[in-house]
Amino acid sequence: FKEAGVSEIVTQLKGHAPDVELPDKIDMLFLDATKMEYLSYIQTYMKLMQPGRYIVADNAISHADELGDYRSFVFTSPKLESRLAELGTGLFVSKIVA
Repeated sequence: FKEAGVSEIVTQLKGHAPDVELPDKIDMLFLDATKMEYLSYIQTYMKLMQPGRYIVADNAISHADELGDYRSFVFTSPKLESRLAELGTGLFVSKIVA
């Protein structure tokens, strides 16, 4: 983030996501961690996000089996509009709508 010049506006949460100190708000969330825990991450962090904000989850295609529960959640939640972007290893892109 420093090399890209965005370290002043990007906060990287390090550690086991459910155990880290949460910021007051999240404008955009990018998940690239333990795949089987993505569901608990989104359920924890989307509570801090206002409508119009985005959640992007990496490895949607390459780890499809491990992300089955996550996929089901993002495509059935009435609080999200989600798409699969077939870029690289795949991305689930979800917009908070409610």
